[in-house]
Amino acid sequence: MENSSTMNAAIDRSLELSEWISEHHPATFQNDGQNAMAMAFFSIALDHREAILCLLRHGARTSAFALARPVYEACVKGSWAQHCATEADHSKAFDLGVLPTFDAMVRALGKVRETDGVFGRSKAMAWEALSDYAHGGMKQVIRWLGADGVAPQHSETEVQELLNLMDIYGLLACMGIVGVAGGSLDLHAGKAQEVIDRHKEWKAELCASQGRSTLATAAASTPERARDRGI
Repeated sequence: MENSSTMNAAIDRSLELSEWISEHHPATFQNDGQNAMAMAFFSIALDHREAILCLLRHGARTSAFALARPVYEACVKGSWAQHCATEADHSKAFDLGVLPTFDAMVRALGKVRETDGVFGRSKAMAWEALSDYAHGGMKQVIRWLGADGVAPQHSETEVQELLNLMDIYGLLACMGIVGVAGGSLDLHAGKAQEVIDRHKEWKAELCASQGRSTLATAAASTPERARDRGI
């Protein structure tokens, strides 16, 4: 799909954040088993995010949405490796190529006091939709069906939501890397709040201009048969 000037400007803002993340990425870290695995997972998340931006720049919105779940997964796995993984977990991972299930990682993170249950809540809220987009489910299918036939229909509002989410996960991954390296997170926390505040402002402006929420907008553009099935 061809991007509007507004959409390209939003992508440019996310690319500017990529530059900021690169500039504030630690140059070195202590390379032991636990640190290396966490660093790798967080780096994978950042790499997937960059791929999403590249895909969106070229109008490949279906594939960009499909990569949202791998970004989320890599962030969670990096946090598990950083805060929860035991020596036995590392031995299984590096010697046998075996990791705990994703649900087990989320449960383990839920026991970390500092996380305040955020991983469990995020999975409950987002996992079904992220999985649907990743595996070509009905959320993808209905965004290829329109009045003019079969063609990509992902709205720019939905793409902006994806960009906002990936910017937040990108900063979380960067903060994970900085934490592994033993650096201060104050600067990154401030940047994360800046991104969150910008997203809130965008949502407020969108709701004011449309007189309804983005979710209502998405529902209004969904074919009747999809709405009837709760998709």
